Amino acid sequence: MLLRGIRFIVEFILLAISVLINCNPFEIFNRVENKNTKFNIYCLGVISASFIMVIFILNNAMSELKRAPLALPRGVTMFLSGLDVGGSLINTPNYGGYTQWMLYPKYKIFMDMEVPHLFTDADMYAALNVFTEGITLKNIIEKYRPDFISVPIGNRNFSELTTKYPDFTAIFFDDIEVLYINKHIYPQIDEKYKLQAINPFTLGGELMVQDKFENSDNYTVG
Repeated sequence: MLLRGIRFIVEFILLAISVLINCNPFEIFNRVENKNTKFNIYCLGVISASFIMVIFILNNAMSELKRAPLALPRGVTMFLSGLDVGGSLINTPNYGGYTQWMLYPKYKIFMDMEVPHLFTDADMYAALNVFTEGITLKNIIEKYRPDFISVPIGNRNFSELTTKYPDFTAIFFDDIEVLYINKHIYPQIDEKYKLQAINPFTLGGELMVQDKFENSDNYTVG
């Protein structure tokens, strides 16, 4: 699991701790069939190495959480939840589970990370590139006609991509994502919340850089 990516570290820690708690090394030594000294030493070494590895990884994970708390589009989802509407949302797959948990059943998300169980590799490619490639964005908009698009705030070029799609305007952002709305579907919401005096992508990038180099506390914008 550790070789599959950062997102599996927490799962590894939980599973490993459960195994270690239920593993009694003294029971191994008391078994008649395992009186071999070399075997006992080998088992003790494996258990000790596993325990040390789990403690080391857990310590690093907790240190990282203290430095930068778990990042989730909480502001965007709370904003959408507070609107007296519903609809379809093009979202970032990595936050799909959280977004669905926060917004269902008022909103339908594009996808989460359940590949290949619910989605295909082609779906994942489209979901990851919809924020960076004009042709992918065009295909997704024409196919699904989304009411909202929630864009990672680090994708500064997305505002340039949307110049070809003036139907979508930015209405809200937090420190993770920028929320766009189809103003022809919800013109009153667009008129009330449309961002005009600020570029959230630029602001978000500046805050991220400042946080990285100054090790400041976690920030929230929007």
